[in-house]
Amino acid sequence: MQKPLKVNVHVVTKSGVIPYDSLSPDEKKELGIRLNRRALQAAARADGYELEFDDSPSTEVGTA
Repeated sequence: MQKPLKVNVHVVTKSGVIPYDSLSPDEKKELGIRLNRRALQAAARADGYELEFDDSPSTEVGTA
């Protein structure tokens, strides 16, 4: 079995580059949502589709 890969993640912001670990839990959650949306859009685009997301409060993660 191979050793786990260690990855250092940094986030580029308007104020500079910061380590992922320094983000607050809410910032990490928001970043995860944005990255997942980008990945979904890229996958859909590869198949000829366009995705749009409804950002109304009723569709946020963890709400019903």
